[in-house]
Amino acid sequence: MGTLQEFATSLAVRSDADLLRLFARRPDAITPPVATFADLASRLSTAASINAALDQLGLPALRVLAELPVGGLLSEGLPELSQLHELGLLLRADPAALPALVPTRLPALRHDAGTHLFQPLTAVTLSLGSEDSPPVSALPVLPGFPDFPGFSEVPQPRLSPVSSSMRDNAVGSAVETLVRTMSELLEVAGGAGSSLAGLRAPGLTVLRDGTLGVRTLRELSKALGLDAPTVGFYLELAAAADLLSFDGSGRCWRADTLHGPAAKWSSLERAEQWFVLVRSWLDNARPPSALLNALEPYDPPRQARQWRRQLVTVMAALTAGSAASSSPAPDVHSVLDALSWHHPRQTAALSHELPDLLCELEWLGITGAGALSAPGRAAASGEAALADDAALAEAALAIAAMHALLPAPVDHFVLQGDLTAIAPGFLVPGITSKLKLMALPEGRGAAGIFRFSQQSLEFAAASGLSRTAVLDFLQQHSSTAVPQSLAFLIAEVFRSNHDPSSSTPPSPAAARRQVAKQIQPGYGVVHEDPEALALAQLERLRSQPVWANDGVGESGPALVMEELRRALGLGDLLRVRVVDGTGEIEELLLRPVSLEAGTLRARLSGANRERRLSIHRIISAAPARQDAEPQLKEPQLTEPQIADPDHANTPATSTSTTSKERHG
Repeated sequence: MGTLQEFATSLAVRSDADLLRLFARRPDAITPPVATFADLASRLSTAASINAALDQLGLPALRVLAELPVGGLLSEGLPELSQLHELGLLLRADPAALPALVPTRLPALRHDAGTHLFQPLTAVTLSLGSEDSPPVSALPVLPGFPDFPGFSEVPQPRLSPVSSSMRDNAVGSAVETLVRTMSELLEVAGGAGSSLAGLRAPGLTVLRDGTLGVRTLRELSKALGLDAPTVGFYLELAAAADLLSFDGSGRCWRADTLHGPAAKWSSLERAEQWFVLVRSWLDNARPPSALLNALEPYDPPRQARQWRRQLVTVMAALTAGSAASSSPAPDVHSVLDALSWHHPRQTAALSHELPDLLCELEWLGITGAGALSAPGRAAASGEAALADDAALAEAALAIAAMHALLPAPVDHFVLQGDLTAIAPGFLVPGITSKLKLMALPEGRGAAGIFRFSQQSLEFAAASGLSRTAVLDFLQQHSSTAVPQSLAFLIAEVFRSNHDPSSSTPPSPAAARRQVAKQIQPGYGVVHEDPEALALAQLERLRSQPVWANDGVGESGPALVMEELRRALGLGDLLRVRVVDGTGEIEELLLRPVSLEAGTLRARLSGANRERRLSIHRIISAAPARQDAEPQLKEPQLTEPQIADPDHANTPATSTSTTSKERHG
C-alpha cells in the first residue's frame, strides 16, 4: 500500500495547476492552512477528508476503488484511475521498483493502458472498511436501477421537450426579477435606505438565538412585496454572496450600499450581478431556504458544499447530446436516478432537498421551464482549478451568454410634472444608483418609476449632493426638460438645507465625530476568498521542504499510526519513544501485538512480558534492526520476580530502555 511518506513526496512533485485543482476538489485539505507537504498528506489521509472525497465519486469509480486491494489486474484503460489519482486517493507506482518488492508484500496494482501503475493509499483502504464509509454492497439501489456490481450504463432519463425560445424567455424574466429584487433588498437592509422603505430601524435585527424575528420578516415582506419563503431565499442568497454582513455590536444584518461588497455589486452590469449570485449559490453549503429559517445558525455536513454543483452537473449530463433547437427538461425522478449513479453516497441526503433545489434553479435562471440554460451550464462548469485561465474563460462565457438573453440597458429617463421619473427599461447601474439618492423607487417591473419628494431630496443633500449637481444630472440623462414643479422643489429643499456647494467644510474634529457615528457592518462574519487562500497555501508549501518539521507537526501522529499498523501486519520490531506519566521520554524496543481502543499492546524485546501503551503518549515510531533483538535478550526471570505482582508493568531494564529525557 502507498505510505504517508510516499504520498507526501508525490504531492510535492505535482504541478501548481494540479495542486490548485486538488484544493478546489478537496477544500478541507487547506482549511485551516497546513505548513508542509507532509502535513498536507496527513490531512488528506484522515477518515473525514477521505469520506468527503469519496462522496464525489460515482458508482464506477467506487467500484474500482473498492476492488483495488484484492484480486488480479483489471482491464486496461480505465478512466477512473486518473480521476482517483487527481483526488489524492491513489498513488502512482514506479514500475522500475516492482521487481525489487518482496512477492509477499507486493501491493495489488492497477494500470491504465500500461503507461502508469497505481496503488491505493493505506488510509483509503482503511476508510473503505470503516463504519463511516458503507461497503459497496450496501450502497442504495433505486427500483428499476441497474445492479451496481455489473458496471451498467447510466439510467436513461425521461425528458420533456422545451423550445429554446420558451426556455430563454423564462430565464430572462427570472434573472430580471432576481437582480431587481436583490437590489431592493439591499436598499432596505442598508443604513439610510431602510428608513425610506418604511422599516422601523436600519438593518435586520436578529433574536437572541440568531434568527430573524417574525415582525422583521413581516416588514421586509411588505417592503419587497414578496411572501415569507421567497424573502428567505433572497436573504440566504445575499448572505452567501457577502452582500449582507452581520453586525455583532448591533445584533443585526446590514448591507453597506456605499462602500462594501453590496456597493460594488450594485455597480456591475446585470449579467455580472447574476454571475456573482449564481456562483455564491453554487458554493453555498446551507440547505434550501424552504428547509431553514432565514439566516439562522447552521452547521452544514461535510459534503453539503458540493451538492448544488453536483446537481447542475448531473442535469447538464442528462441533456448533453440534445440538439441546439430543443432543450429537454428532465423530471425529478430522472434527476434522482442520475444522482444515484453519479454520487451514490449522497442520494439519501439530496433526495429530500431535491424539489426545493430545483425550484431555486428556476429562480436563479440556471434553468428555464425546467431546461438547463446556456448561461447556467457555463456558470456551473466553471469548477476548474482556482485562478486557472479555464475558470476565467468559463466565467466570461457564462456572462456573455446571459448578456444575450437580457435586453440592453437604457441610459435615459423621462421626467414628468407629477414629480416622477419613468425609465423605459432597465437603467444603467451607475445612473440608477445616483437617481436613487434623490428619488424613491416605486412599483415593480422592468420599467422603473422614481418619485421625487422633499424627504428624498433632503436625503440627496445629506449624501453630499449640491443643487447644481442634482440639476446637471437630471438635465444630462432626462429625455425631457426638467419640469417647473420639480425645479421649484429642488430649489426650496436645498435653500432650507444650506447647499453644500456653498457651505464651509466641517472642522477635522467634527469630521472625526461624524465618521465615528457611521455604522460599520461586518463584525462576526468572516468571508474568505478561496482563490487567495489556495494561492497563499501553494506559495507556503513551495517555500518549505517536504519534511520541514521532521514529522513533528500535524503529520507526526499520522506517521506513528501508519508505522504501528505496518509493524503489526508484518510482525516487525519497532523502536518507539513514549512519554510516561511524569513527563519523561522513554525509548523502547518492542513488537506490536494488537492495536485497538487507542491502546497499543506490545511485547518488549528481550523480556517475557507485555506492555500496554496509550497511543497519544507515543511520539515517534521507527523500524528497528532485525539483529537488535538477539543482542538484547535477557535471562529467564527468577521465581520471586514472577511472583511479585507490583512489577508486572515495571518498565523494561536498560537493555530495552536506552535513554530517558524530559518531555517538553
